[in-house]
Amino acid sequence: YGPENAILVVAGDITAAELKPLAEDIYGAVPRRGDLKARKWPPVQALAKSVELSHADPKVSQASWSRTWLGVAMGADDAEALQVGMEILGGGRVSRLYRELNEQGRATMSGGYSMEMEARGIVAINATPAPGVSVAAIEAEAMAVTSKFLREGPTAQELSRAKKMIAVSAVCTRDNQMRLAEWYGERLTAGQTVQQIEGWEDRIRAVTAADVMRTMSRYLAGTNYVDAVLLPEAR
Repeated sequence: YGPENAILVVAGDITAAELKPLAEDIYGAVPRRGDLKARKWPPVQALAKSVELSHADPKVSQASWSRTWLGVAMGADDAEALQVGMEILGGGRVSRLYRELNEQGRATMSGGYSMEMEARGIVAINATPAPGVSVAAIEAEAMAVTSKFLREGPTAQELSRAKKMIAVSAVCTRDNQMRLAEWYGERLTAGQTVQQIEGWEDRIRAVTAADVMRTMSRYLAGTNYVDAVLLPEAR
């Protein structure tokens, strides 16, 4: 690491003219390395087959299950549609997983998300079965909810609500200076431009139901995945 591959992001009540002498004083004295080369990340390969991992531990009091697929990198064309789709499927108390599993007494926790990275990220759903419900049963029920969503797509109400929830999250990010700086810094280091970062909300608003169906099916249907099961240790 060195000045050649460092990005300084500053958020707050300061102008560029005020910032420049501070940055030069604090960071300007750090010598350049001169031997740094651009890091080339190897492409993330699709899984050759689905895998199940299981682990038991005496500290675990309640079993849990998750399924993880390969997702998208930051700035990918499918990123926003995948975010909207996963918000509808597993993004909180109005999501499909919560209504079908938690509200029916089948799970104590459930959710889903899309996590973008510099390389391809992940898409995941998870659930913790309620007492008396097996891991196999909660897996089958969670995947039934997911498969139904992939077939039917979102309702107009779900689509509108998901976009609003994501927008609210973005407002909260901008309201916190540290999170705002991190938001820009993560994406700049992943190769996005300021214009791309600032156009994110417009791209979220432009997502259609057809976009959600196409994208969710592309990443969640017919592709290999990793199942992870955490169990209490047998006594």
